[in-house]
Amino acid sequence: MGAGHLLQGCDWASDAFAASLSFDLEPVVDPARPLLVRVRGAWSQPAPAGATIHLRLAAFADGKPIGEFGRHVLSNGDLVARPQRILVAPGAIASGTYRLEGTIESNGQAIGVIRAPVSFVAGWDGRQAEIEGALARIAGHDNAKATIRYPFSLARELFEGTREVRSFDFAAGVARSRSILAALEAGSDPLVRAKGDIRRAYHMPEADTIVTFRLFVPSTWDGRKKLPLMIFLHGANLDDDDSMERADGLLPRLAEERGVILLAPLGYRMNSMYGAPVPTRFATAGSPIAGIDAKRRELSERDVLNLADMIAREYGVDPDRIYLSGNSMGAMGTWHLAQKYPERWAAIAPAAAGATDDHYDFARLRGMPIMPVAGEHDFLRPMVEDTVARARAAGLKPQYLMVPGGDHGTGVEMAMPKIFDFFLKHKRARRIRP
Repeated sequence: MGAGHLLQGCDWASDAFAASLSFDLEPVVDPARPLLVRVRGAWSQPAPAGATIHLRLAAFADGKPIGEFGRHVLSNGDLVARPQRILVAPGAIASGTYRLEGTIESNGQAIGVIRAPVSFVAGWDGRQAEIEGALARIAGHDNAKATIRYPFSLARELFEGTREVRSFDFAAGVARSRSILAALEAGSDPLVRAKGDIRRAYHMPEADTIVTFRLFVPSTWDGRKKLPLMIFLHGANLDDDDSMERADGLLPRLAEERGVILLAPLGYRMNSMYGAPVPTRFATAGSPIAGIDAKRRELSERDVLNLADMIAREYGVDPDRIYLSGNSMGAMGTWHLAQKYPERWAAIAPAAAGATDDHYDFARLRGMPIMPVAGEHDFLRPMVEDTVARARAAGLKPQYLMVPGGDHGTGVEMAMPKIFDFFLKHKRARRIRP
């Protein structure tokens, strides 16, 4: 029984009332116009007729207040059925991402705080129309156009509640969109076959949405040599940025040293499993992957395959040296994609999780080099070792690596140099099918 049901119709309590409230607001706002703040209740918990409730609004950056938006009388009505609308004027606030805080006061005493991120971007309201008009005059360059459109697509989907994001700097995103657009207007596409660490996006036709990804291409690539491609799948509650930035950019550094193209997909949305079944132990309330439906998992799988094919074509990668790895949820996806598409991968290295399918067909991986990884102190180490035992019982020869001192997050980082070296020893080979 949820807290909302328990509190429904009970006597008013200030802490329960404060806990029931949240903000519902646009993720991006042009500071030239008022910001509409909706205060919504999670359950019906109206204050008594005699209570005086106020909401003091302010914007914060780096923990410091940078803008006061007034003290507003808060309705004591049903905020579930009728969220309260408050208009505030941002004034001269600079473009950037802030934390909007609302301090709830009852008869002058603070009883709780509600928070939500909000980005102010000067000129936001007219920027998308301006950019779309310019893009309409440019033929082709579909992937560059998707990258340009991504900030606006993300803002719309966040407002609609159809996606989530760890963080995104909309002001910087729009500035980058305008820079890419300027290059297209000048006759060059700065993203095609680019080198270095690249943030990109593409239009995913299966979902009719724009999906982001990260790509790293070694500076030594001469545009002709067929380099190997390593795909790394992030874990739950993380995204493609984490894959590139974890451990101070460890993966791109190793990719540069070893001459490997590195691809970090989002997997359509955060917490989408890359097609793998959700294991029973994580199907309970509170788990970030609980309730992920089959369609979302299918789209997550398709995103990885779309990008693998797209980058392989664009950069002319060696088709016999395409490798797959991932951590935690990414390892679950690695096991799943290896079984379903064994012909694609030269080798795999799933870290910090095992196969989630109770009827996993290990025979389909016969002849594939496999390096399962688990940190010594990883809470999912037993799951990894159970999968290794099942693989060996099926006649496979996984080279299991247990990382002394490693945990669920650091194990893969400590093992990563060995994972790269393991991959580069292997090419895709003809495999015996059962």
